[in-house]
Amino acid sequence: KNVCNFPSFFSAALFKRILEQQRIWEIEKVSVENDDTEKRIEEKKLSNEQKKNEYEDTDEIDEAELETLTISFETFCTFWERELEPYDEIERFFRLVKRIGR
Repeated sequence: KNVCNFPSFFSAALFKRILEQQRIWEIEKVSVENDDTEKRIEEKKLSNEQKKNEYEDTDEIDEAELETLTISFETFCTFWERELEPYDEIERFFRLVKRIGR
């Protein structure tokens, strides 16, 4: 069995990565929606380090929470299109196992 061409034992890691990435997208979306035009421009200029720090301020997903969460098909497709599809199989693997923001 394969999920996104990863062996099935990577399913939990893939699921967790999608949830983590979804939280980052939600942070970015809220910050852009709440800012005026000039602040939106500044948001785009934030470095990866600042975005990583912003993410680290959110609650981490714990193991008990993982059992009750679900991912919508739309979220999965967005993750695939942004985070995996543009890369070859080797880069996809490394993008899955690396820590966000590194």
